[in-house]
Amino acid sequence: MGYGVSKGAFQRIAGFIDVELGPSGIRCFNLSPGSVATERIAQDMAEFGIPNKGAPADVVGAVVAWLATSPDADQFTGTNLEAQFVCAERNLVPGWPGPLRYQNNIRLDESGTNLNRLEAEVPAG
Repeated sequence: MGYGVSKGAFQRIAGFIDVELGPSGIRCFNLSPGSVATERIAQDMAEFGIPNKGAPADVVGAVVAWLATSPDADQFTGTNLEAQFVCAERNLVPGWPGPLRYQNNIRLDESGTNLNRLEAEVPAG
């Protein structure tokens, strides 16, 4: 639970920093890199037979550079951004085709669906 709570809190920190420090000209963004193809990830994925189809690291770097230098990034101050989508929308890495949806063989958690099914199977009474 602590991990989930900390992730939720972190999603709000850019907004808080923007409110408190934005008037002083300080910009803050939450940037989610998504799945990135690194050597380490490739090793981990290979262990489970999952292809390493994440975005190149250049994608995240290009978005960070754009956020730090472009006046167009001002409109996103205090928000959460998905690096791969920002990169693709702005063509920050020419030739990169953009993010792939559902790129790994990872199944979504279906615990709620399974619980509902099991409860429906249990006789009332």
